[in-house]
Amino acid sequence: MSPTADNVNAPWYRHLWVWLVMIPPASAVVAGFITAWLAGGPPALVVDDYSEISLATEQRQSRDRLASELGLTAQLKLPDTSTELAEVQVGLDATRPGFEPPRQIQLQLIHPTREGLDQAVTLQQSGAVYRGSLNRPGSRVYVQLEDLDGQWRLVGELPDRATSLELAAKSAP
Repeated sequence: MSPTADNVNAPWYRHLWVWLVMIPPASAVVAGFITAWLAGGPPALVVDDYSEISLATEQRQSRDRLASELGLTAQLKLPDTSTELAEVQVGLDATRPGFEPPRQIQLQLIHPTREGLDQAVTLQQSGAVYRGSLNRPGSRVYVQLEDLDGQWRLVGELPDRATSLELAAKSAP
């Protein structure tokens, strides 16, 4: 089909291809205006009490500092079985003389992304170790071991399918 003389001499707005080429940029401009309208203007300023965040950070650091001063270390052991419920054993050691181990300690397994998979169990002292039962973690978890009074804590990361973990005090700044 050859272009007719009327079609070649027609003004630009009478050609179909011009309109087809202009549709994507024009729709992008319209979408930009709609997005700006939906955004509703400049963002509001964040107003928060940052002193609470600072206080919580200082409390965590003081707990880590005390654990470091006491020279605390812990050995966490899970049995190498495929059962869902597992008995966990924790051995707690301190290099500072005069440290009196508590009768109970709190063990938390914290999932990095899913809060519903977090677990907390109170471990009872049984001889030289602490014992308790929890559901075997199905993936990598963060471990936090602390006394019930919240004076010190040990933290670490238990890899996927691991059966033991050595926890040592982190020196806080």
